[in-house]
Amino acid sequence: MLIDPVVGEKFFGRGDILALLEKRVCALKSGYRQNVAITGHRLTGKSSILNHFLFSFKDSEILPIYLEVLDEPFKQFATKFIGTLLYNFLKYTQKEAKDNLEYLIKEGEKEIPVTVSRIKNILRQIEANDNEGAYSELLNLSSVLREETKKRCVIILDEFHNLSSFGIKDPFKGFGKKIMTQKDTMYIVASSEVSLIKKILSEKLALLFGNFEKITLGGFDCETSRQFLQKKLSSVKIGGELLDFIIAFADGHPFYLDVLSNKINEVMGNLHFRIVTKDTVVKALEELLFDSRGTINQFFTNFLQDLIDSKTERCKATLAAIAHGIYKQRELSKWTGCNNKEIARHLKILTEKNLIYSSGNVYRFYDKVLRFWLKKVYHKRRRTLVDSISEKSKIFRSDVEELIRQFLEESRIDAVFRIKRLLDSFNNETVEIDSKKRRLTHFEKTELIADNGKKYIAGYLKNKFCLIYPSKEKLGENDILEFIKYSMKYKLSLHRWIIVPLNGIEINAKLMAKEIKMWIWNIDTVNELLDIFGSQMMVRI
Repeated sequence: MLIDPVVGEKFFGRGDILALLEKRVCALKSGYRQNVAITGHRLTGKSSILNHFLFSFKDSEILPIYLEVLDEPFKQFATKFIGTLLYNFLKYTQKEAKDNLEYLIKEGEKEIPVTVSRIKNILRQIEANDNEGAYSELLNLSSVLREETKKRCVIILDEFHNLSSFGIKDPFKGFGKKIMTQKDTMYIVASSEVSLIKKILSEKLALLFGNFEKITLGGFDCETSRQFLQKKLSSVKIGGELLDFIIAFADGHPFYLDVLSNKINEVMGNLHFRIVTKDTVVKALEELLFDSRGTINQFFTNFLQDLIDSKTERCKATLAAIAHGIYKQRELSKWTGCNNKEIARHLKILTEKNLIYSSGNVYRFYDKVLRFWLKKVYHKRRRTLVDSISEKSKIFRSDVEELIRQFLEESRIDAVFRIKRLLDSFNNETVEIDSKKRRLTHFEKTELIADNGKKYIAGYLKNKFCLIYPSKEKLGENDILEFIKYSMKYKLSLHRWIIVPLNGIEINAKLMAKEIKMWIWNIDTVNELLDIFGSQMMVRI
């Protein structure tokens, strides 16, 4: 775990996910079991959600068992599993519980002798180096406890992918077999290894794929981010535009929002100011990202050292190149001095390490703050001509000032015009949108059209055209019907309909649009495309 999870009063947002987890756990009492898989990149707050849920959840009929699965010997995992089960059982039955396995076994034997007898057998198996048998019996414990006490278990395995580190033969297959028979045990599995957990669910647990409700965790949405920052910066005054810049820079990630707001408060306190200015934000980012003692700088430096060893050191050059927006192998080879075979190996390693992912024929960063640091700090510190820390610091401040200027300038442009400009940037790239590969057609020309109070964008290609409907209002069925009706005025062949509901779409309207194969780009899709083409994120519509 990279940072301690946030629980209790310090926890913020994620109400929809917490409500879903509570709903699923409550359904377990009624005999309906739905397992849940949560995936989210590092720093998105996955462990905080799980720990806060446990902190808040109280139900004497349900026994929760939370374990962070580490890359450690199986014996340590098994001991933690057993200890947590006994500790929580005693705690939930109002008995004294201590962080001592001998004590827990002794006290547990008075209440659940059958379960403890099985636990003792598991411990004997481990001592006899029968880890395969012990692993199977360990996963049976929730069923044994259910028979003895009538209590159902919710087992939460954080960083679930690490089950493969125990040296157990096909641990996920064995896990899957247990799930098939344990109807009274609910599993919540979570992992920050985004691509790996998806592979495990779709391949290793193929028969159970439909039995896991999958939640992909990202940063806070814009409104939640704004509320979070307003709470954290309540002692100072900050304008809406700068607040929006911070949201966009952090990409809504709770960790970065928290660290940056703390640093702004610190800077403001040191300067005895109350109004946050552009210079305040620049100084905060400099101290966090550029200063060698800065929290985020140290975090990224250590993170890369831990993730990329001496044998794969040259991967960093490829990573820096991608941070500069270079994706094609020929250009990557020119930038790094590596041949195509080396570049292909680097891309594979960086993808497996969950630093980047492919979206069609371009590569994207999971973490935009890391991308910025690689481009503006890591790379520039090594390539700046004059080896002067004050000169490098000056360049960094200038880069941040320019970034803020660009953000404020683009934010003042109407959303519809920004989408038109985005369409003008398309050059037949292939990207992944809603898990489908889409080709972004290069139009010969685009034009903005006003009709009956609505604005459409037409993109022309030879004798075909594409009609786009960006809406700052929530779209309903009548809007879709009017859009279809308007498109019939054209004599050209309709190539594609695209609706862009920046503030959402009613469910029936969405079903209607999908039925006639309209593409639907929500605000997240638009921001992803803006990012690919080097434009700033839309925070306010």
